Amino acid sequence: MVKALERATDAKDFNTVCFDLFSDQVRAQAGGVRCPALLRRTARDVEAPRIRVESIRLQGDAASVRVRTESRDQPPVPDVIELVRQRGRYRISSLGR
Repeated sequence: MVKALERATDAKDFNTVCFDLFSDQVRAQAGGVRCPALLRRTARDVEAPRIRVESIRLQGDAASVRVRTESRDQPPVPDVIELVRQRGRYRISSLGR
């Protein structure tokens, strides 16, 4: 899931991010059907994104993934990606704390 997010962001494939990786709730919060267009605007300056997994904590149908994110000309930043199992697979329920 995390590597898929990194690849889709790098490729600026926000349809994949919104409709395959985000949970229903996060997609709705990110604009619903307008989600890809909104992400395209907010992430247009992100170049060569990298997401390094530092740890994963599973709790039933949820997971917290501690990561270190970075992109070209930006310093690494610690972050947490929350996941929830939805329709048989994990999807992003929250980016950052």
